Amino acid sequence: MAGILLLVAGVALGLLILLQPWASCPDDDAPAACPVPPSQVPIHLAALTASGAAMVAGGALVLRAPPRAGGRSPEPGTHR
Repeated sequence: MAGILLLVAGVALGLLILLQPWASCPDDDAPAACPVPPSQVPIHLAALTASGAAMVAGGALVLRAPPRAGGRSPEPGTHR
């Protein structure tokens, strides 16, 4: 469960930083097309790094999770 939450949080943070809905450009209507101001580059870099780390850690937790009880049997037609 924690792995899925980390994955979702990482994707949400990454999309939020990439789409930057708070930005406004005088030249374009789409905030995602605005360049990042030089003063905000370290913040964006840290947020994208945290997003990537959350996605990697979440993916690792999801892949390492033991199979759930009551799931599919390993071979079709066999019952436990």
